[in-house]
Amino acid sequence: MTVEIRFSGSGGQGILLAGEILAEALAVYDGKNVSLCTAYGGQVRGGNSRCDVLFCEEGEEIYFPEVVDADLLLLMTEESLNESIQNIKEGGIVIIDSSYIKGEVKSKGKVYSFPITLTVKEKLGSTMAANIMALGMMAGITRYVSEKALEWALTKKIPEKMKEINLKALQLGIILGQKMTQK
Repeated sequence: MTVEIRFSGSGGQGILLAGEILAEALAVYDGKNVSLCTAYGGQVRGGNSRCDVLFCEEGEEIYFPEVVDADLLLLMTEESLNESIQNIKEGGIVIIDSSYIKGEVKSKGKVYSFPITLTVKEKLGSTMAANIMALGMMAGITRYVSEKALEWALTKKIPEKMKEINLKALQLGIILGQKMTQK
């Protein structure tokens, strides 16, 4: 069975990087069959961007590389919410950054609303790692990917000077995600 994940937000938020880290963690470290498909607007910063990561067990096939019925949506902006919310499957998971998405979100899925960007700024002093905290929250909520795999892939993709803050953001996200599922 193929699991369909979409990360969506604004250019400059690191959406594509988060998707690449997840895809590499799943494929190389966890041994899954993975498809990665990205799309972004004409302007690099500020335009909508999205990253679809689909995975299944090794030996199974992914027949279409883009999200049709999302098992999980990670939405970082109001625009991304409006563009992608209809793609969630019944009973899927929606994680939204309430730093930018205000109000109640109506969805066929279970909605986890959390001020991701504001929290990472408060706890770590920068918004640069909000994408990685969101990735950690996704892992903590779903357990689709192992913590070790994410740490490994992150250290391969992130420049040395940014590794420490991003590893802290990943851990913070995982802990928060796990706590959200215990409520």
